[in-house]
Amino acid sequence: MIVFQTFVWTYGVALFSGIKGGGAQIRKALFNPGNAAVLIGLGIWLLPFDLPSSITSSISILSTLTTPLSMIVVGATLAEVPVKGLLKGKELWIGTITRLAIIPLVFLGIMRLTGFESLPGRLAIFLASMPAAAQTVIFAERYKADVGLASRMVFVSTVLSALTIPVFAILLR
Repeated sequence: MIVFQTFVWTYGVALFSGIKGGGAQIRKALFNPGNAAVLIGLGIWLLPFDLPSSITSSISILSTLTTPLSMIVVGATLAEVPVKGLLKGKELWIGTITRLAIIPLVFLGIMRLTGFESLPGRLAIFLASMPAAAQTVIFAERYKADVGLASRMVFVSTVLSALTIPVFAILLR
């Protein structure tokens, strides 16, 4: 989880904010709220003692808000999209098809070609077939990317994943 979050908060930030290179730009990608949270969490985990329950329960309560708040942001941005435009756009369909089908199929092909058909390999493919994360909209909002496209992609990929997830579950048996 630490590696994933660090990757998302460095490479993801670089993609969304258009960071190209150079010392100041790289520092901007490395030093951001997401990576600060990862470092703080790692530091707390490494402490030789447990934090007081009042602190851990407060952190736990805050962590349970992440998904609902993300969904509220997705819903609020979708509310601004005209219904006629909800399913329109080449980028929407390229991103959704890539996310739900192409990437997992490529992983599946690699797994079958290499013979690495273990439970971790299957799990990686199954996770790769999940819809776009609500965090996509948060990134788009924060880094001034196309929030409408991001929210539509989260919505469409989530709806279509009701079809694609069972297909990959069958393929991975």
